[in-house]
Amino acid sequence: MVTRGHLSKQAVAAAYERISLAHADDTPPPRGPLDFSSGTAQLRIGGLSFVPLVRTVLRYHGEDYIRLRPGEAEGEPGQISAVFTDDAGRRSLSLESNEWVGATDGWDIQVEGNRLTVRTAPRTPVLILRLEPPTRIVVERLDMRVGDGHVLVGEDAYAVGRYVDDRICWAYARVRFYDPPPEAVAIEFTTPEALELRDQRFRGVGAEMATEGRWCVLNARAGCLFKPLGIAVATMINGFEFIEAAIGVRSLEEVRAAVFYHPEDLARVIGSGERGTSAGRE
Repeated sequence: MVTRGHLSKQAVAAAYERISLAHADDTPPPRGPLDFSSGTAQLRIGGLSFVPLVRTVLRYHGEDYIRLRPGEAEGEPGQISAVFTDDAGRRSLSLESNEWVGATDGWDIQVEGNRLTVRTAPRTPVLILRLEPPTRIVVERLDMRVGDGHVLVGEDAYAVGRYVDDRICWAYARVRFYDPPPEAVAIEFTTPEALELRDQRFRGVGAEMATEGRWCVLNARAGCLFKPLGIAVATMINGFEFIEAAIGVRSLEEVRAAVFYHPEDLARVIGSGERGTSAGRE
């Protein structure tokens, strides 16, 4: 606005001083609009492919953290409701009524072009969204802890982990979803007991494959069940194309590096801790 001659530099300096002296509790959160005027509300996250959209993208023990809703009437915009937390579990940004709303106690929120970046420290982004109106948001980076779970998302890969004592047990399944009903869930944290009951309910119903002891089950209806972790991918999907999956105990730093910089090696890193031929790239 200063560049266009609509606002003086003195006005900007005065506003900056007011903000610097204000207490976070007395400061309204930063916010901005989201455009889903096409009637759809698409979210691309971690390379997961939804045909058509899965309405619940992330659920943690019954609570939906990321949910999509297309417009139900002609001319009605779609909506995305989401709560993003940082790597320590503190709320960093939410999507509400087609607005993004930032947290006032975060280190920095930057809007540049069509990208929105949330940092908890210098050079430490925990969330990067790319806005593609009037239809879609792309999650370019997400480093999110929720309860005893952790979600890492790059533009082309993702991994979900469960904290067990001082270790993190990670799971990853690369799938394409087809014909999801309204109750379908892309990524779900629940209990091992709940997944055992789900496995019993759908065992033998449709195509499936499983490890010995059925601790990992791929069922065309139940989804990809990592039963000891209480983690499921493609829950209650009518059909999906399975590409690869992995489970293993790895450090947060190892899996971060694979998700953000070497997605082609992600299954290998989680499953064996080894990197592929692309390991030397930065």
